[in-house]
Amino acid sequence: MAATAPSPNVPVTAPSGIKDYVIPPLDDARRARFGPRWTPQDIIAGIRQYSIENGWLEGTVWGWSSNPTDQQDVVFHTCLDTMAATLLRTKCIFDHLAPLSEADSSAVAAELRNVERTMGLLMHQFTLIRPLETLVMAWNVGLGLSEHHRDPFVPFQESARAKLTGPALAEVEGSFDRLNKLFDDTICVFQGPKETREQRFAEVQAAKAKWLAEFQAKQAAEQGKQ
Repeated sequence: MAATAPSPNVPVTAPSGIKDYVIPPLDDARRARFGPRWTPQDIIAGIRQYSIENGWLEGTVWGWSSNPTDQQDVVFHTCLDTMAATLLRTKCIFDHLAPLSEADSSAVAAELRNVERTMGLLMHQFTLIRPLETLVMAWNVGLGLSEHHRDPFVPFQESARAKLTGPALAEVEGSFDRLNKLFDDTICVFQGPKETREQRFAEVQAAKAKWLAEFQAKQAAEQGKQ
C-alpha cells in the first residue's frame, strides 16, 4: 500500500497559556496533509465515480434535447461541475500519495478503460444535439468541453503519470491518447476545425451583436408603447 513520505516535525506556536507542541510526522494513518486517510483505493473509487458521472451527464444532455428548458440547462451544468470536482479530488489524492504499486496501477488502468467507454457514449450524445443548436449555442458547448478538458482533465493526466508504475503506465497512456482525441473530435463538431476557429469565433461574435441589437430594439419599441 502506498503512502506519502514522512515529513519532518513542524513546531507550532500554540495560543498563550498552552504549551507549544509538535505536529507528528505523516505515517500510514496520516498520509494526507488534510482530510481523511487517502489510499490507492480512493483513486480507483474516484475514477469509477467519474465514469458513473459520465452517464449522469449523458442523461442530462438527452433530457435537454427532449425538453430544452432553463431547468434542464441548470441540471446539465450542475452535473458538469460535479464531474470536475470528482476529477480534481482524484488528482489531489494522486498528488498526495507515493507512487502506486504495479497492482494498484493495473486497477487504475482498468477503471480508465471504463472511462473510455462511458466518455464515448457521452460524446456521442453530444453530437446528436448539434443540429438543435444555433451557431452561438454550439460554440458555447465546444467552449465548455474544451475548458473541462484543459482544466481538470489534463492536470489529472499529469498527476496520474507521475504516480503510476509498471506495464499499466503504457496502457494508461493509450487510454489518455484516445480520450484526448475524443475530446478534440467532439469539440470540432461544435466549433469547427482548429484552422477555421478564428473565423468561426468572428461569426459567433457577429451573431451575438445582432441578437443584442434586435433585443434592444424590441425593448425600445415596447417602452414606446407604454
